[in-house]
Amino acid sequence: MGTLTSGLNAVLPTLQMAVGVASGLSGLVKSVKNEDTSLRQLQAQQAERLRQSQEGASLQKAQIQASTQDAERKRKNALKRAVARQRTRFGAQGISTSGGSGQAILLGLFDESEDEKFARDRLDSLKTNILDQNLFQQKRLNVLQASQLAEKQRFSSLF
Repeated sequence: MGTLTSGLNAVLPTLQMAVGVASGLSGLVKSVKNEDTSLRQLQAQQAERLRQSQEGASLQKAQIQASTQDAERKRKNALKRAVARQRTRFGAQGISTSGGSGQAILLGLFDESEDEKFARDRLDSLKTNILDQNLFQQKRLNVLQASQLAEKQRFSSLF
């Protein structure tokens, strides 16, 4: 019996160490699973936010395009009216619009209208670029957040 007790006493520390290692491994496995879950949740949230932002940007781009088309239609109609009005004035004054100063004035109306169109197109382009830039920045932020979480998890698993 004494030999059995001394044999158990010799094996007991090894068994206790094995149980401790198994417990530690179990905790490590749970920690890794929690880290994986956290990363998957972050990625799912980021994907949803990005999808919503892309939808919003698409809607805003559609609104910009619709506004541009409406403004272009109004610009052309206004130009037609202005040219018709000017031709009527010139006709009443006996001024020809086929050459000289009459033609120069009409060309000036066209130039002003084209300048307005160019300015509007440039503004619409800036708005579209801002929307695209915001989406790009959100994607970069998503990558940064995921990298930071992975680094934090890797650091915490060391201790």
